[in-house]
Amino acid sequence: MASDHPDYGKDDRRRRRPVMPAPPTPPREHPHADSWDNTRQWLHQIRDGLALYCDELIDYCQDVAAFSPGLDEQTAEFRWRLATWLFYSVVGHPTHIALSIPQVSRKGQTMPNFEVMNDAVYTVTIKTTNSAGTVEPTPAGDVFTAVSSNPASLRVAVGTDAAGNPAVVMTPLVQASPGLTVTVSDSSGLAQFVQIVDIVADVADTNIILDVADATHVSQPVPTAPGP
Repeated sequence: MASDHPDYGKDDRRRRRPVMPAPPTPPREHPHADSWDNTRQWLHQIRDGLALYCDELIDYCQDVAAFSPGLDEQTAEFRWRLATWLFYSVVGHPTHIALSIPQVSRKGQTMPNFEVMNDAVYTVTIKTTNSAGTVEPTPAGDVFTAVSSNPASLRVAVGTDAAGNPAVVMTPLVQASPGLTVTVSDSSGLAQFVQIVDIVADVADTNIILDVADATHVSQPVPTAPGP
């Protein structure tokens, strides 16, 4: 911060620029946050931290005003950081990308691979989560990108789901291909998401048939009705 005032920086009573407090751990990420009392204490910490910071910032602005009547860039930056801190304390802060893929368990173990049938196109919704895995709102203006490890076997593109949310559209181009990967990234710098995909044949039942060749029979009296 610069000023042409001759006494700038000479007053030992001028306060140093206050430092914004770190936000307290929210209850959902706290290992012992299992009661309303913990939530109340967390809110008290936010209130006390903000009150102290705002008091220091007010005093700082009063001191700076005596030397520089205009709003300097550093103070404007503080105001923006405060607004950002408040926003993320209330609505949360996404850090990771996730795909809405159902978990499949076999013999008690979660399967890491997502099986796609070779006769279907899949639309998977993209979501953003915080460090604890809780879904958070997608950053405004965020642009997603999806890349297939083998575009000749699995074509992927970013589209929308039925509700208009960003989604990855997967289109199998071969009958079978295991161990493919789909990587989803974004323009906001969130941690990218990598999903293993297996293209498999659709073995779901679609018709009813009779096994005539292996039919068995037992004897009965000849019916009395002549037919047909």
